[in-house]
Amino acid sequence: MTILAGKAGKAGKAGKAGKAGKAGKAGKTGGAETDFADSEGSSELSYALLSQSDGIRGYWDGKASRTPKATQNLWTRFELLDEIPRQLLIDEILLSLLKIGKSGNGEAGEIKTTRDVKGRPVEGDPILKIEPPSTDPDDFFEQLTSMKSASKLRGDRLEEINVQQDDILSFFGATAHLQEIETEWTLALLRAVVRVAGYINMPLKQHFNIPRPIEYAAEVMPIIQTPTHGTWPSGHASEAFAVATVLTALQRKTLPNTELFQISDDELNAHVFRVAARIADNRMIGGVHFPMDSMIGAVIGIAVGEAIVNYCQGTGETPSYANVKGSDMLKVDFNLGKIQSFRKSGTPASRPLPSPSKLGDGILGDLFERARTEQPKKQ
Repeated sequence: MTILAGKAGKAGKAGKAGKAGKAGKAGKTGGAETDFADSEGSSELSYALLSQSDGIRGYWDGKASRTPKATQNLWTRFELLDEIPRQLLIDEILLSLLKIGKSGNGEAGEIKTTRDVKGRPVEGDPILKIEPPSTDPDDFFEQLTSMKSASKLRGDRLEEINVQQDDILSFFGATAHLQEIETEWTLALLRAVVRVAGYINMPLKQHFNIPRPIEYAAEVMPIIQTPTHGTWPSGHASEAFAVATVLTALQRKTLPNTELFQISDDELNAHVFRVAARIADNRMIGGVHFPMDSMIGAVIGIAVGEAIVNYCQGTGETPSYANVKGSDMLKVDFNLGKIQSFRKSGTPASRPLPSPSKLGDGILGDLFERARTEQPKKQ
């Protein structure tokens, strides 16, 4: 069940978050909004250019008449690319760092790092091992009761619920500086974070195949369409908490390259994580997810976000978490305070990660640093 870098476009559908869906145009390697100097491509323009070339070119013997520019460094070449090729390059790097697998009797799922500090293939303990909950209807009383109470908020949250089906990054823009021109690199990085979280999440959904709330009780009556894939983990929660984790790193006042990055208890209560929690909650309020879906999604999202930051910073490792058991989540509601209890339920550890320099990656480290310069720092 290893994640592959191909078919990048379908990652956007994993949670339909932010603008991740733009990767769906991966087959079009161009993709600029204006293909030519002052207009979009069209058959009329192509015919006009053909007419012009016939009229002004004159005789040409086929020899080169110009000397191309000297080859630029990797970042310069990356900077000149259109949006879709940029996305493909970022995704190829990030998706090579983590893989999804099975463990034990095959029921549990694992997220593992794939390379050591020097970039060599590595096997070992996962950064996260996930055991699924029971699917017995009798075990879902607390989960369904929480959803029943949450449904009272539907009138207040309806607009948020609808917009967040396709866009979560705009909601983070209410607490962070996110704007196409002034925070170009921040958005490029965060959109990649959403896509990678989708790639991690979807194989786990497919593997566990936990039924959706409406399959347990018709009385749930969702106000948005229930997706056809499994409910556990929540894709929106994974994506939102991965985004919050990376944004936290971008906004830290200091972030030494040699120091392992890990989300603290205080940071988990900051505005960006409150945004992430509200996005996750809205999926439950809308009737398509259980609280436990958001809980495991948040744990996955933070782990993925930490791995991305630690890779970009070249720390050589990323935090590893204890075995997370879905059965323990059946009896609890979702809130920020309980996330850390699941993340810290075992002995703290770490797993190796390569640095960008060891992979010959001249993109992600620079992208991360440019994104950091765009974001205001916490005092």
